[in-house]
Amino acid sequence: RPIPDANFELMGPKIYKRFFEMDESEEILAHSLDFQGSDRKFTLLADSFSTDGIIVRTEKAANYAETLICKFTSESQLASNLIIVEENSKLNMVFYTPGGDFSAITSRFLLKKGAELNLLFVNLSSAQSHHFSNNYYVIGEKAKLRLYDVNLGGTVVAPYHLVKTVGQGASANVKPLFFPVGNEKIDMLYLGRIIAPESSIEIEGIGTVTDSSKAVFRGSIEINKNAKNSSGNEHSSTIILSDKAIVQAIPGLFVDENDVNASHAASIGSIENDKIYYLMTRGLSESEALKLIVAGAFEPVFQEIKEIFDDEVIGGVRNVFSERIR
Repeated sequence: RPIPDANFELMGPKIYKRFFEMDESEEILAHSLDFQGSDRKFTLLADSFSTDGIIVRTEKAANYAETLICKFTSESQLASNLIIVEENSKLNMVFYTPGGDFSAITSRFLLKKGAELNLLFVNLSSAQSHHFSNNYYVIGEKAKLRLYDVNLGGTVVAPYHLVKTVGQGASANVKPLFFPVGNEKIDMLYLGRIIAPESSIEIEGIGTVTDSSKAVFRGSIEINKNAKNSSGNEHSSTIILSDKAIVQAIPGLFVDENDVNASHAASIGSIENDKIYYLMTRGLSESEALKLIVAGAFEPVFQEIKEIFDDEVIGGVRNVFSERIR
């Protein structure tokens, strides 16, 4: 449904309103969820000059069968969003961003006790895009966040996600996918901050770089003092398809509590010739074999997205990634 005088379309349950229509309590909440982001000037830019943006608030103990989809339609975006998932509610949500010239989008998420949010970002940026996405998640007691962040590349693409578990038993599973080509660049930061006991954050990034593109993946886990019996794990895996492509994996692990499970790792490599040769002996061409191997790296996450959302959502993403394999 197009929104009058807005540069976005919304489909799904009618639990939203324009950002500038916030009431006093929502304004106080938004201020309480203030954060730095990748750079303070971009979070402030989106907050101060937001021309688009929404507030979503679920009902308590509501299970929404229909996915809420927010699709930005303008070539440039300045937007600030506030998403509140009330106690024991469950919501699936998708944000689509087209390949415009410039966008600065700031989003704040509050998951209350027992809430569940399945969230998918699809950033279909172009080679000329300057895209700054800053996101902050506060997860309450026994609440669950499952986040999929799909990014291509651009002149500058910089997604930032800060996840905090503030309630006992809170959990977050973060799965970024990325695939820059040409001279595109993407600089990602995913930070999991475990504050409450018996909570967990998992970050697992999967990507491919080709041509003269560059990807920087910064994944960090912080486990605070007194967050006993918690778990924090970070891993990234990147396939390089070109000698000119550059990957920098910068994992971080900071632990102030002894009674926890924590790990971090990164793997970067090209495709072994033996794997391509094996598939060619089974009748595939070299390009077909290459596509099959690269697509196979993303497919488990694509299947997860398909199970949570629908075929149409993942079909478009899968096609865009497939077109980039060369």
